[in-house]
Amino acid sequence: MRKSRYKKAFYTTLFRTILDHLHGQYNEYFEILNSTLKSFRHISPLTIGNFSQTEADELTALIPGIDDSSQPDSYITLHL
Repeated sequence: MRKSRYKKAFYTTLFRTILDHLHGQYNEYFEILNSTLKSFRHISPLTIGNFSQTEADELTALIPGIDDSSQPDSYITLHL
């Protein structure tokens, strides 16, 4: 009976440790994703009027070459 209790305690502790680790990793990933995607929040027909130069600068940092003026006219630029 004692071994059974120790086993249960061990696996309970192990499971909680794994869950804590996964929770921490998820939160870290979510924060990175959220901070990266915030630059895209005003790129829609309804909110484009709120698109700022700061957001344009952040997007050009995320997507290298997007503001390259040597690209053809069909290439999207993010300068206001």
